[in-house]
Amino acid sequence: SSGINAEWPLRPGLVATFQDASIIWAGPSIRLGRDAAIFRAEEQKPDFVCGHSLGALMAECVSSALGIAGASFNGPGPVGVNPAFNLLTDDKHNGVQFEVHLTRNDKVSEFAGLRGPDYSHVGKPIWHEGKGDSPSVEDLIDNHSMERLIEKLSNSD
Repeated sequence: SSGINAEWPLRPGLVATFQDASIIWAGPSIRLGRDAAIFRAEEQKPDFVCGHSLGALMAECVSSALGIAGASFNGPGPVGVNPAFNLLTDDKHNGVQFEVHLTRNDKVSEFAGLRGPDYSHVGKPIWHEGKGDSPSVEDLIDNHSMERLIEKLSNSD
């Protein structure tokens, strides 16, 4: 399963196009943020990196560049359809313990390339159930929240 919601038949191509386009439009600022995160990690030498949402994308980029273990939570994938638009600068994440946690029906988690979110991250995502097949605005916000993920992770033992 690609993880792409089949309710919107145009979605896979449209979302993939939007992801690559968003990297072009916001590319300089996203790439500057990525480069700053990598620079800071080189300077501070953390044992572990993690982030939520945009911070999750940055954590994946730092792991890829420096080979640091970590985790990401409900972030968009840094791997675009077109390799020229990928945000990863290296592949040092290979063999590094890095977990990608995503929530179903979270629109940020589902923001991915043509092949879907299962193929747009540094590792295979661990999926957590979200609210509703047709979630309300409140459910969408809740599905993206870090608090909901903490609750899910705390109850998964």
